[in-house]
Amino acid sequence: MNELIAILGLCLIVSFYLAFNGNFDLLGAASSTNDPNSPDGTGSTNVPSSIQNNLLLIEHLTQHLQTFRKNYRNGPENFNEFGYKVDGSINANGQDVDLSYTYPIIKGKSVTFSVCLNPTEVSQVIDGYGATEDLNTLKGIEIRTNNGKVTIDTNYPYVVDLSNQFAAKIAAHIVENLQQLGKDDYVSRVLAAKNFVQHLPYGIPKFEIPPFQYIELALPYESFVLSYSDCDSKSVLMASILKELIEEDNILLVSCKMENPNIPGEMGGHMFIAVAGMPFRRTSTKIHNGKTYHFIETTTPHIPDDYPMADVSDLEFYPVAV
Repeated sequence: MNELIAILGLCLIVSFYLAFNGNFDLLGAASSTNDPNSPDGTGSTNVPSSIQNNLLLIEHLTQHLQTFRKNYRNGPENFNEFGYKVDGSINANGQDVDLSYTYPIIKGKSVTFSVCLNPTEVSQVIDGYGATEDLNTLKGIEIRTNNGKVTIDTNYPYVVDLSNQFAAKIAAHIVENLQQLGKDDYVSRVLAAKNFVQHLPYGIPKFEIPPFQYIELALPYESFVLSYSDCDSKSVLMASILKELIEEDNILLVSCKMENPNIPGEMGGHMFIAVAGMPFRRTSTKIHNGKTYHFIETTTPHIPDDYPMADVSDLEFYPVAV
């Protein structure tokens, strides 16, 4: 049965291979506009009904953006749910937002993470990442030039560190609950962070609205409040949580190329996490700077010790230490 679950999970992840593109071409960047006549009445396009309230909450929490604008009403691509989601409402004070998320912290035990978020704090963090099409404004994004072609890429250590206050709240919740269960050890911390992230719904964020670019990356606040994100966004969320739980030198973000299962020979971008010091036997590993790192998928729930990665190539490693 475990082998069957692993195979099914692998098929689902491979089907999401287009979720990440490490070298996003400015000329091919996504853009979107609001549709005030959309069927749900919110001006959103293709937003699943289960997360329409989340859309309104993230808009409320980002009302104080100063530098960038985002179109949260353009629905996610390839949306998929796994039986868990984030629920929330605006606090009685009319400003803060109360959110809760129930997920399986370890096998057979579900817990609820509850948090109250403030629009000023969230807006400040969200305003810390993005770029303008003319590249005159860059926050957490780097310019790359290859054969005369200008592309932009995310500065991952910066983005992970940008969300440290929110990640610290999640990490404290994980430690508290693991201690109550008598399971607070290195491996359990990593697996709990994995479970927190994997059970969030999957969807490729499409926040771009000209002239602003975000390389289809959702920051941890956005991934959580919207209750969806994709491979690189989930990996950034997990890395930010892990950085508060274990040694940061034991964490890597890994981008790679993965073959499209529907079009043989066509490669797409993907991202996942690599963690040192795990006891897995069958998952793929990589020795980097003298340490053995185990690959951990973030896109969908799976059994890590029974989960060898699909064939990947062109691996790039991003330490999370700033």
